[in-house]
Amino acid sequence: MSMATVARLSAQTIINSCRKLAQQKSPYIKHIPRINQVVASKVSRNQAFFCQPIVQFSSTVQVEETNEPDVLYKKIILTLKSHDDAVIESYQQYVTMTANELGLKEPKTQCLRKHINRITHLKSRHIYKKHRVQYEIRTYKRQIEFQHLTGSTADTLLEYIERNIPEGVAMRVQKVEVVPLPSHIKPPLPKEDA
Repeated sequence: MSMATVARLSAQTIINSCRKLAQQKSPYIKHIPRINQVVASKVSRNQAFFCQPIVQFSSTVQVEETNEPDVLYKKIILTLKSHDDAVIESYQQYVTMTANELGLKEPKTQCLRKHINRITHLKSRHIYKKHRVQYEIRTYKRQIEFQHLTGSTADTLLEYIERNIPEGVAMRVQKVEVVPLPSHIKPPLPKEDA
């Protein structure tokens, strides 16, 4: 929609369309804030109206109960790779801070060895064969390990972390799940004394 079209619309039409958009519910969102009022603000230059909802969060949270037991993870290992050391250090601090804010145990962090890929080129192809130029690509690695998480907590944490991943950082997630013994494996029989 262009600015001229927006300028032609009346304020009441924009407010009504904002109210309709605010009342739509998505099946993927369990808890959305109630939008009680919509305020239209007027921009002086183009005489256009933009809507801004006033949001009030409700204190009740709807929780769905299922009969399925939650998945348990012994540990979740995040391996981060980047070509910039400052970016990966900052993101590691962000992940640690996020875990602390969610009330999780302090994750173990580890700085892995950096991988240096060196490429050598001849600067002159003909007579100065010893004159070479060397380029290198450095890959920094960090490892973050979370222990004893439930499936819902892990999903929430990973979704939040993955949405805020910076450019140039690759992340690999390894999950170690706790499962019961299979039914065909039985405990050892007690030894009988003869």
